[in-house]
Amino acid sequence: MSINLEDDPSNDRILMRFTLPRDAHDGPVSVVGSFNDWTPGTDLLIDHGDGYIGVNIPVAPGSEIRFRYLGSKGRWFDDPDADAITDQGGIVHIPVTAADAAVEDPSSGGERPVAAPAGAAGGGSS
Repeated sequence: MSINLEDDPSNDRILMRFTLPRDAHDGPVSVVGSFNDWTPGTDLLIDHGDGYIGVNIPVAPGSEIRFRYLGSKGRWFDDPDADAITDQGGIVHIPVTAADAAVEDPSSGGERPVAAPAGAAGGGSS
């Protein structure tokens, strides 16, 4: 499981990329949270043909995002890459810019992955 952030200069938002291994859950998976009013099925993770499924969600810089994954048959599950996990799901604190995310992430003992800006060499959307 992975959560990556990248600046989206086209609209002053940050793209939050949710990625799961294709075999993380049997059947379709959507990410549900504060960014889509907790509406199931709005943001389905799409198979990229590389063994992973994912979706990009534009979010406001400096915001706090709460989310969970929803799989088939109503199975909710959390992402261990979130900044924190509560009984209501994962929490990710969105920096003002994605470059600000490349700081020590105490929950994982490492740095949060940061992708190149959309449209930059080696970067882009999934």
